[in-house]
Amino acid sequence: HTAYGKEVLIRLRDLVKRVWYQLFYAARYHVDERMILFESYLGRQYACSPRALYEELGRSGQDKNFRIVWAFEAPERYQEPFRGSHVLLVKYNSREHMKYYSRAKYWITNYRVPVHVRKKKEQIYVQTWHGTPLKMIGCDTVNHMEIPAANRRTHGYYRRDGRQIDHLISPSPFYTEKVASAFAMDLHRTETARKVLELGYPRNDLLFTFTDEDVASVKKELHIPPDKKVILYAPTWRDDQ
Repeated sequence: HTAYGKEVLIRLRDLVKRVWYQLFYAARYHVDERMILFESYLGRQYACSPRALYEELGRSGQDKNFRIVWAFEAPERYQEPFRGSHVLLVKYNSREHMKYYSRAKYWITNYRVPVHVRKKKEQIYVQTWHGTPLKMIGCDTVNHMEIPAANRRTHGYYRRDGRQIDHLISPSPFYTEKVASAFAMDLHRTETARKVLELGYPRNDLLFTFTDEDVASVKKELHIPPDKKVILYAPTWRDDQ
């Protein structure tokens, strides 16, 4: 069966990549206590909570105390927001990206880390998932893929990632329950519950600090009359990976 043959090849590929990462990156590089690796939406955007955390570092002046690495699918598109010798842009899923996964003390992402990457005990993984799940994701999905084996593989990806998470930033108890379940994190275990930081989404801080001038500026930019009420509908993209 073609689908099962494809599944075998994917699992073999994952195994080879895990061995490759351990031999050529994890075993080769030491952890840099002053390095932070950021990525958002698998390198597709400069957005969401990773961006908010990075920009807060800049506002506080703390960014100069670290070597900052951002991973993007197309780093050349994101030169403008980043200035200073302490910030480095790398191509997502490249060899350079893997090197900094092995070196960075802190990982900050709003998705999962690549399936073949394994965190060292001295590294810290901060998970800022990209939305409150009103659908089933991760380990809670049931046969949403072509064959059951593929679904089990996806569950395995989330379980492995969940075991690596050190801090899960949460905006609410509902989010905590759903995302922890998606990553197979047992909240009944004290050591797991301590990983959850119900402090709110970093990306939502802006929503509580805007001014009337900010609202007027956005409406003007979008050619919306000043007296009109705006309702934003933002559908999500399907999570099959």
